[in-house]
Amino acid sequence: MNAGQPEGPARHAAAIRRDAAARAATGAAGRPDDAGRQSVTGRPDAASGGAAGQPEEANRHDKADREAAAGRLDEARLAVMLLTRLPAGRIAGAAPPLARAAWAFPLVGAAVGGIGGAVMAGAMAAGAAPAIAALLAVAAMALTTGGLHHDGLADFADGIGGGRDRARRLEIMRDSRIGSFGVLALGLTLALTVTGITQAAGGGGWTALAAFAATGAISRAAMLGVLAALPPARGDGLGHAAAGPGRGGLAVAALICFGALLPLGSAALWLALAAALAATAVGFLAWRGLGGQTGDVLGAAQVVAEAAGWVALSVVWA
Repeated sequence: MNAGQPEGPARHAAAIRRDAAARAATGAAGRPDDAGRQSVTGRPDAASGGAAGQPEEANRHDKADREAAAGRLDEARLAVMLLTRLPAGRIAGAAPPLARAAWAFPLVGAAVGGIGGAVMAGAMAAGAAPAIAALLAVAAMALTTGGLHHDGLADFADGIGGGRDRARRLEIMRDSRIGSFGVLALGLTLALTVTGITQAAGGGGWTALAAFAATGAISRAAMLGVLAALPPARGDGLGHAAAGPGRGGLAVAALICFGALLPLGSAALWLALAAALAATAVGFLAWRGLGGQTGDVLGAAQVVAEAAGWVALSVVWA
């Protein structure tokens, strides 16, 4: 067992941050410095006060707005880079702190869910049975994320199930090998997810596609709930880097989830409740067994919340 090996999500996050820093260093070298720009007479370009200063003030506000928008876009790109294998372009400058990008987790989740819904719709249009189409949809979503969250669930289950104390559990979670508890956790959650999708979305249509997007969004919001509720269990790794999402980011994430849930009508309440209860259970186990959260805990919360959400929809729409 390699206790010194960083967990899978942590390696992914560290690689993203190193790549972003390298791009920032190379991109900043050729940009001129605007801070000291002056006119030929040595005076600043814009006149001070009066009507001449008003356009400059407006320009400063416009520039600040553009920079803020660019910052939000970079945060969304960082979330895509971290949570998926999808292309996200390049971050111009230094990568933003991961905690500031947490608001975009539900947005990324909705996109991943949309991919799963599109695959299921295509498979059913080609004549596949609902169960086969659901299995293909789950496979497509797992490929899109690189199995990141499922890896976290397996590590978390092995650590909680096989460790005698906190230190031993964290050590087991760093091991890249999968044990019996991890296999059982993955098998059960995947079975529940595929069965739930088959029952809830087997009829196809736009409602089924909306269910994929909503489930993807709410299960990533479950990660934010764990981040906000628990301190980092380690001094490094993804859980430490993403800890402490601000209230503003949580509010934006809530609005994204509300928009994703709206097309489901009253069923959205049961989906959100099931996902919240599942994430709470994962968070309780992490608090009791680890004293906080890690990247593996966040992955476990997402997978379990997604499975619970699909089970809830299958019951409501039965």
